[in-house]
Amino acid sequence: MMTETQKEQHEQNRLKKLQLERQFQAAWIATIVLGAFLFFLILFCGVQPAKDPDVTGAAKFYHSIAHGAGFLLLSVATFVLGFFAASKRPMPALVLIGIFLVHMVFGMVSNATAQSYGFFLPDLFGIVLYGWTFLRCREYQQLSEQPGFPHFSVSVEESSEYVAPLYVTQRTASSQMEEITAPGDPTVAQPQQTETPEIPALPAPSPDIVLEEMDANLRPAPQHDALPNPEEVRARLRAMRQSRIDAENKTSES
Repeated sequence: MMTETQKEQHEQNRLKKLQLERQFQAAWIATIVLGAFLFFLILFCGVQPAKDPDVTGAAKFYHSIAHGAGFLLLSVATFVLGFFAASKRPMPALVLIGIFLVHMVFGMVSNATAQSYGFFLPDLFGIVLYGWTFLRCREYQQLSEQPGFPHFSVSVEESSEYVAPLYVTQRTASSQMEEITAPGDPTVAQPQQTETPEIPALPAPSPDIVLEEMDANLRPAPQHDALPNPEEVRARLRAMRQSRIDAENKTSES
C-alpha cells in the first residue's frame, strides 16, 4: 500500500503532467501561426529589394527570389521541426533555435536597414518560443523518471502490486525448507544414527555330529520287496476261482 506522502507526490506529478501537455499544445498552435506567417512573408519579399537603391536590374529579381526561397524553407522547417518539438522532443527545438538565430543574424548583417528589421521579428519570436519549448521538454523528461509515470494514479499503482496466492507461498516455503535440510550441508546438524546390535555367532558343531549327518545322507534308500512271480499269481487266482466254484456247488446240492 502507498503512504500518504506518496499519494500526494503522485497527485502533484499528475497535475504537472497535465500542465505540460497543455503547454505543448499551445506550443504547437504557436508553431502553426509562426509557420503561416513566415509563408505569407514570401509575398512581401519583393518590396525590400525594390526599395534598395543599390540593387538594380535583374539583381532585384534574383534578390527577391532568394528572400522568398529563404522564407519558404524557414516556414517548412518551422512546421516540421515544430511538430516534433511540440511532441516533447528537445532536439528539434534546439535545431529551430539555431536556424532562427542564424537567419536573423545573417539578414541583419547583409541588409541592416530600419525596414528590414521588421522581417526579423518572426526570428526573434521563434527563438523565444522554442527556447521555452526546450525547457518544457526537459521538465517532461525529468517527470518521466518519477515513479508512477505516465498515469500517476494511486488506483493503478495499488492494483499493479502483485500478491502471490497462498499455494505459491506454501510451495516456495516448502522448496526453501528442502534446500535448508538438504543432505551433506555441514551447517545443518545431521540426525544421529543408532548402531545395530551385533548378533553373537553360533558355536561350531562337533565333528562327530557332522560325520553322523553325512553318513545318514549317504546311506541308500530302503528298497521295496520284489514283485511276485506271474505264474504264482495265476496259480493263486485259479485256486481262488476253484474254491468259489466248489462252494457254489455245495450250496446248490444242499
